[in-house]
Amino acid sequence: MATIWVLCCWSFDSFAQQAKDHLLPSDGYFTSFAHERAYYPRVREVLCAGLTDTPVAQVVVLPSFTPEYVLSLEERAAKYYLTYRICETSVWASLQDKSQPPVSVKTTTVELNPPAAQAVASAVAQAISQTHYPEPSTSRSLGFDGTTYDFSHFQLGVGLQGGQTWSPRAGTKMSDLVALVTTLQKITAVPTDAQLQTTLIQQAQKLLIRLTKG
Repeated sequence: MATIWVLCCWSFDSFAQQAKDHLLPSDGYFTSFAHERAYYPRVREVLCAGLTDTPVAQVVVLPSFTPEYVLSLEERAAKYYLTYRICETSVWASLQDKSQPPVSVKTTTVELNPPAAQAVASAVAQAISQTHYPEPSTSRSLGFDGTTYDFSHFQLGVGLQGGQTWSPRAGTKMSDLVALVTTLQKITAVPTDAQLQTTLIQQAQKLLIRLTKG
């Protein structure tokens, strides 16, 4: 049950977010609830250690009942590399039970073709550029389980930017954004599957059009 509170502390406004269909600002240390303040830094320490601080695109995924993971896309020497890192056990569970061993992670890095990488980067950047708080509402709807997707990308001259979404409703632009995450996961398992990378490009281009049209 404790894991639920990690995710739903800001999801009171999840319906408002879905109605507007945009990312919300990412939680920060000073805007988190007290019970979260050890969790988020620990997730970053476990999952993001050694990853670039200037990702083309990155998403940290925090499910309610399964281990956390990250997908990070970076450019090195005109090539694009996708790293998938998943915890062997839940970071949240390890914080609740101090007798558990340190959380270990499994890491896979594959090369992504430039058209696919650039399409993903454009879609994620556009989604993040539209991040904003929802309008105040007197109607509060609490989500009891789900998954938080925290997206980020580095923009030269601006720095690292980000936004998050919580279990978006099917058919929304944010569900299309999360679909990119699913395809990226599949690619890390079978990086030589050219059709998967083509599918990724098509998904990203479709999302970019939806985001650009508003």
